[in-house]
Amino acid sequence: MRIGRKIQRKGAGLLTAYEIISVIFAFTIVVIEIIRLVIDMLRKK
Repeated sequence: MRIGRKIQRKGAGLLTAYEIISVIFAFTIVVIEIIRLVIDMLRKK
């Protein structure tokens, strides 16, 4: 809830864009980790 208040105070443009980038970055890291696990499982079989 604090994050939302900070966005409203400081101005939507910059922080929302930064949040979107950080979320996409975290999501890509998770996807890469999942792909690594799948590759390891396929190699073991």
